[in-house]
Amino acid sequence: MGSCRRKRYRGNNDTVNNLEKLLAAAAEMGYLVFVSPHYYYPFDHKWEFGGSLELLMHSIGMFDREGPLTLEGFDGSGADWLDVYKPYLEAENVVVANPHKVYGPEQNDLVLQLRKRKIDRVILGGMSANLCVEAHM
Repeated sequence: MGSCRRKRYRGNNDTVNNLEKLLAAAAEMGYLVFVSPHYYYPFDHKWEFGGSLELLMHSIGMFDREGPLTLEGFDGSGADWLDVYKPYLEAENVVVANPHKVYGPEQNDLVLQLRKRKIDRVILGGMSANLCVEAHM
């Protein structure tokens, strides 16, 4: 009998796999999951200035989408979910907020989504702890 092994992502902190464990636990416990995605649209690339990391993300197409009203070119792009997360993030217990542009939720509706559900305690996780995750606190 052969074994079926899942692809493991390796990094200094095993972030990808630890986030998968967190999403699996949320699904198992019936918790809501709120996602604050980071997307850039073509009109965002016309900004007059930006920080060094922001400029890098623009130059490599990180988080790029064709537009806010289309999923054309989304699948497999830098804006798409990692395949390992798709079963969790495309589930009924997930709320995807409007995208944020820089690091924090100041430009999206994440806080409103939480407030309207009277949620005042969260477990916060993400791919870049010293940027987007800390900015969402």
